[in-house]
Amino acid sequence: MSTKHALSGLLSFTLAGLAMAAEGPQAPLSDADILKKVTYPTGEFDATVFASPPKIDYPIFISAAADGTLLVGCDQNGSLDRKPGRGRVVMCRDTDGDGKADTFTTFASMDSPRGVAWDASTRTLYVMHPPNLTAYHDDKGVGVANREEDLITGLGFGLDFRGADHTTNGIRMGIDGWIYIAVGDYGAVKATGKDGTSLAMRGGGIVRVRPDGSGMERVVWGTRNILAVAISPTLDILTRDNTNDGDDWNDRLSFNPFGANMGYPILFRNFADETIPTMIDFGGGSPVGSVFIDEPTLPKDWSYGFFSVEWGRGEIDLHPLTPAGATYKAETRQLAKMTRPTDMDVDASGHLYVASWDGATFTYTSPNVGYIIQLTPKGARSPAAPVAAKLDDQALVAQIGSPSAVLRFAAQRELLVRGAKPGVPEGLIALVGSSRNLGVRVAAMCTLTLLLGEKAVPMLVPLAKHDELHEYVLKVLGEDRKLAAAVPVQPFLDGLADADARVRLQAVTGLWHLGKTEAIPELLTATADADSTVAHVAMRGLEFLKADAGCLAALDSADTKVQPGALRALQTMYEPKVVDGLITRLATAKPALRLGIFKALCRLASKEAVYSDPKMWWGTRPDTSGPIYKPEPWEETPKILTALKQAFDGAGGDEAKACVVALMRHKLNFPGLTEAMLAKVGTDTASRLDVIQTLVSGKTPNSAEVLMALSAIAVSPSEAPELRARAYRLLSATFEKDAKPVIDAFAALAEPAPQGVLATVWEEFTRDQRLARKLGDFAARARDANPGNRILAATVLVNTATSTVLKEKGAKESADKELARMWAEPESAVSLLTVIGRNHATQFADKVHESAGSANPAVADAAKKTLATLGQDKATGAASKTIGQMAYEDVVTAVLAAKPTPEQGRNLFPQQGCIICHTLSAKEPPKGPMLGGITARYSTADLCEAILKPSAKIAQGFESQRFTMKNKDVIEGFVAKEGGDSVEVRNITGIVTVLEKGDIVKRERSEKSIMPEGLVNNLTPQDLAALIAFIGSQGGK
Repeated sequence: MSTKHALSGLLSFTLAGLAMAAEGPQAPLSDADILKKVTYPTGEFDATVFASPPKIDYPIFISAAADGTLLVGCDQNGSLDRKPGRGRVVMCRDTDGDGKADTFTTFASMDSPRGVAWDASTRTLYVMHPPNLTAYHDDKGVGVANREEDLITGLGFGLDFRGADHTTNGIRMGIDGWIYIAVGDYGAVKATGKDGTSLAMRGGGIVRVRPDGSGMERVVWGTRNILAVAISPTLDILTRDNTNDGDDWNDRLSFNPFGANMGYPILFRNFADETIPTMIDFGGGSPVGSVFIDEPTLPKDWSYGFFSVEWGRGEIDLHPLTPAGATYKAETRQLAKMTRPTDMDVDASGHLYVASWDGATFTYTSPNVGYIIQLTPKGARSPAAPVAAKLDDQALVAQIGSPSAVLRFAAQRELLVRGAKPGVPEGLIALVGSSRNLGVRVAAMCTLTLLLGEKAVPMLVPLAKHDELHEYVLKVLGEDRKLAAAVPVQPFLDGLADADARVRLQAVTGLWHLGKTEAIPELLTATADADSTVAHVAMRGLEFLKADAGCLAALDSADTKVQPGALRALQTMYEPKVVDGLITRLATAKPALRLGIFKALCRLASKEAVYSDPKMWWGTRPDTSGPIYKPEPWEETPKILTALKQAFDGAGGDEAKACVVALMRHKLNFPGLTEAMLAKVGTDTASRLDVIQTLVSGKTPNSAEVLMALSAIAVSPSEAPELRARAYRLLSATFEKDAKPVIDAFAALAEPAPQGVLATVWEEFTRDQRLARKLGDFAARARDANPGNRILAATVLVNTATSTVLKEKGAKESADKELARMWAEPESAVSLLTVIGRNHATQFADKVHESAGSANPAVADAAKKTLATLGQDKATGAASKTIGQMAYEDVVTAVLAAKPTPEQGRNLFPQQGCIICHTLSAKEPPKGPMLGGITARYSTADLCEAILKPSAKIAQGFESQRFTMKNKDVIEGFVAKEGGDSVEVRNITGIVTVLEKGDIVKRERSEKSIMPEGLVNNLTPQDLAALIAFIGSQGGK
């Protein structure tokens, strides 16, 4: 049995862990010690430690009642551990008002309490503990549940599959009476509500359900790993999603219109026009909890808005929102900083509660982990929140009119328990028609609808004529499919003509959500709305309504504006009649429509495989090329491919090029396609590279025509550097089977020294550890008459001899021998000295000093220039100690004290092998996680720990994985990309191995860090500080 080691040395594997990890303290922190770690507006708030170990620990989500009772979900497993019996929810109460809880009860115990929501009216605690959403009831009022009932089962996966990261997370109950659930990208194979409703969902999104377990439905999909959902008083749905670790899907602040596809992972990169854009892209990040606050007892600047909790940066942020069409523009203002915050909530007295996992790692470390901070408005003398159960009906109605969203919610829940008592509906309608804020009026509408059902409809419909209420009346009327028969279509049709895009958005949403098929023509028109959000949701509505007949008819309409939307909807409908309708129109359509039909048929040529097993989860680094993750043929596939080939053969000019792009983006193929595509694209370099990319193979020799075409682009000075770099990277992928033409092309790049993106490509290739297996090919060129050959050979030999990651001793010895031969010959020695200077290879300083005294003038002159480049042309003091000679604490102290410039660390990035697994810009093809902008999220001390102690913490998604194959091979490494049928595994030397999933016998997580120990032992602390400074100077754009 052979073993291929691929422990990928990806720095930010550990860095991502630092966003969520630290070794647990050996003793509990005092309140004073904890508060020293919290930064907040001290002129506006006072802070106390509300709860800490041993009363609570590992707090992940919290839920505050109006009276300040706090339910704390505690999960000792973290995100990786899988030990049963480590989860609980603790009820905490501060009975004396000193800001510190003094009464604690374990309300209920369960595995992985990922989301909690408290309803005081029924003393029910709703807990999302994947894969179930459960209601825990405290009928006796003692702070301990005495019975429980599952509302949803199968939503996500349990500990029997994997740790709780990427599973189903936080929950939030909105004023509309729905429980909103943040679903990580485990998705659900089959989730079943208590009423028998079921759904399947590949990937992340938002699901909602009624508190009795009925009406479960998908709200949005195409998110990555959202941990929470915030619901505004006017029912906007807001999230902050997690990054996919440098592969372009970043920490995203998003408005989530009902029915939308947010785009992860298969649409956002290449089909972004089919998604909803984010409001803010923060780059890398680790957002966790969120809440929308509307509490007048808070200081004015913090009393209203969407708040998010960012674990990696240790921030609690407010995001002011400004309407922008149907969506919003958002800003960010920092409220507080603390160590590893996880969630926040607010009570009716204006107390803010923020949970922290300070001291926690991805697994259980010690009992002394985490705490809850309470922030209280400075000098607050807020009266105690009224107990809703003790108020009469009219007082509850009056409380619906409160400026406090917490009090409105408490009053609503109590009214729903009592039912529609006399005078209550009239009081609610009066609030809707009042001049109170919109949060009050929406709360009144929602409460009325929840109380009366269909009887509320005629009371609300007339209010749609009020401009300030139009959007919200449509939203409330369109919320519940049970009311569909009673809700008239006309208010929604009127809304489609409104000048306000937010009204139009609710009109299209309500029409499809209520199943108003008679409005399909109007929905088709809405797909051409000037507001892209309205158009997107209208198209999704046609998909939901299965409006194939109307969409096909639209293709025959003289109104060409509706045709793109109709085609977008049709490409989601896997029905023979849709395929037949499209093919029938393909031959006779005008060019623009013909291309649209061609693209729709490309999409329909394969369908997404059924998500039938948790093992089909796409992992943390899925293939993002899209548009289908795991394509499989269906009954109409042969017919579609035949039609596409016929249409492609007859296409010419720009239409042919567009057809080429469509075929490649959809990964379709049929006999003779490649040759035809190259002929169609002509001399356009970018298009030719698109086609050639589909032909390149690293497993078998490539045709001479492909290699010649790539080489011609790569070496041509007239081509754009970006296109040349792309051609060089494609050539590099063929190296193991086609070494000579690849080496020839890179030799042409050697002189003069490449710059910009070509310099990056040069570094990638010459440090590629595959080259160590073919040193003979380079040694033969080391003393060649061609300077380019000599420079390339010297570079590869120097990099091999000095590599910090190459473990093949024989290769290093061979490189040393060849270098000795180069030193012996003046012409080769000059080339070698040039390379040593370029690479800043200080390991050869002694030999360079020796060469400076050479009798050969050319060698002596080159050596002196190299010494100047190395900064060794002047006498220096005693050599500094290297990191390998120092204690960890001394290294960190020295690094923090250093004041390097980024430029001093520039050469160290390739020299230490960082370039093998990392990029610094989102514009570069992804390898491992991108490091650009990393110092904005992590301190220098954190980065030192990540580099020097890589095994201390390993972030989920960045661990090494071990694959046992059918042929007995064992491959270990980091999953760089995972497709439906294959996995790309990258090792520490940068070599990528593609594994077919059908050949994998066993797959398991390695407990070893994927970053090797001692990677920077050869550096001084000043060098390490310079390397960190250089990485920090790269913004990642």
